[in-house]
Amino acid sequence: MDDPRIWITFLAVLGFVMPAGGLLSAFRHARTSAREVNTQLSRGLQLMRQEEMERSVVPYSDQQSRAEIRQRYARMRADEGIQMDTYGSVAFATLTAKDQIWSTALSGIKGDLVWVGVGLVAGGVASVWSTWI
Repeated sequence: MDDPRIWITFLAVLGFVMPAGGLLSAFRHARTSAREVNTQLSRGLQLMRQEEMERSVVPYSDQQSRAEIRQRYARMRADEGIQMDTYGSVAFATLTAKDQIWSTALSGIKGDLVWVGVGLVAGGVASVWSTWI
């Protein structure tokens, strides 16, 4: 183990494997998150159609029944983690969407970025060290 070429080779391989693994893992997180959002969107649209169908058979004058239907579906959406915008939040829908995208993306790939960074440092150390041999 006195030969520095072994360590340089190890660091160089690590400099490739860790970033490649981190990028692959980040891609998998992004793909999984996109699938989850797509599933929630489909389910949210399904619940919205069901709610509209139920409310369409209730007379408009029966506000209590209509409110109960609305509350039941609001609970169902909340239980499934499906967020609905209200008229008050529509003005900020773009900013809310951007915030959701960035916070979700960063929280999902934070660990992956650490692996990429460590791998880049290992590759850099191997490169600099190899110039002195």
